[in-house]
Amino acid sequence: MASEFGAPLLERCAVQFTWRDADYGDFEGFLAGMSSRKRKEIRRERRRLAEQGFVFERLSGAAIDEAALDQFYRCYCMTYLERGQHPYLNLDFFTRLRDTLGDAMMLVRASIDGRAVAAALCFEGDDALYGRYWGSEVAADFLHFETCYYQGIEHCLARGLSRFDPGTQGEHKLTRGFAPALSRSLHYLEHDGFREAVTQFCREERAYVEAYLEQCRGRLPFRQPPAGDEAAANHED
Repeated sequence: MASEFGAPLLERCAVQFTWRDADYGDFEGFLAGMSSRKRKEIRRERRRLAEQGFVFERLSGAAIDEAALDQFYRCYCMTYLERGQHPYLNLDFFTRLRDTLGDAMMLVRASIDGRAVAAALCFEGDDALYGRYWGSEVAADFLHFETCYYQGIEHCLARGLSRFDPGTQGEHKLTRGFAPALSRSLHYLEHDGFREAVTQFCREERAYVEAYLEQCRGRLPFRQPPAGDEAAANHED
């Protein structure tokens, strides 16, 4: 494929983890397709949070008021501050998103004893949910999985969305039912020599990426491969 500048575009591959609906109906239907051990593990994770008193809400549009947005932003900042970094987006950015996108913006809020303590921000497309930001003001086992993954899956099932892209990285997504797929990005490099070197690197890297993809498929918790697990997500840079 050639760019508008005449030089070819370079394709680079990676592995991305995505949940896809296979006519599960509800969350229990989703778990029913897993091995008994994995099904019990996820139920135990969710039960442990409920026993600690955690309550989860999914807010969209006007329900994401200033208090909810402020609380989310505190959590978002914590994700970076814990790593000694400064958050690169400010509260005004998220406020503008809320005011512009309306119901396409979905906020998962976790509370305990009536106090909101964790949050994850997602965006809903025509047929998919995209998870992008999360943070917590407390430490609790399995809180990340529930807030960022299980609540998103339940939202997709309730809304009839066929796909949930929770963000990049994370092999721990495999055992939560997120299947690996190749993602492809296209890049333009003007310098001939640099382009040739990067092309060779991408060609060699792809063999390792494809081998890793097969290894990941072997770790899925389903009794049978879920429908659509070979679909690729395409991105152009």
